[in-house]
Amino acid sequence: MKLPPVKGKKAFNELKDSKQRAKGRNFSVVYAKSEVLGVSFVITKKIGGAVVRNSIKRRLRAAILDEVVSLLPGSYLIIVYKDLSGENYLDLKTELLKAMKKSSNSVHT
Repeated sequence: MKLPPVKGKKAFNELKDSKQRAKGRNFSVVYAKSEVLGVSFVITKKIGGAVVRNSIKRRLRAAILDEVVSLLPGSYLIIVYKDLSGENYLDLKTELLKAMKKSSNSVHT
């Protein structure tokens, strides 16, 4: 299964204006309510070159795909602050899913 990206200017504007945020040690997650699941990533060039940034995205996508059924539909924007290459996968997955659920639950409770 492939993880769908957030598409369209309208969706990104909703994410920009959204107050539904959760912050982890290495990244923050912004959530905007929508009918379909979409996940996009922001990783600055300060973190590393294209190979490093793409490997971080692959690890994050894999972590999300393992638990995609437990996520609420909506648009998620994951903003990465640090190089996650050396992070333990299970710790990274736990932190990411906790932040994603926290950001989406604040709007649905």
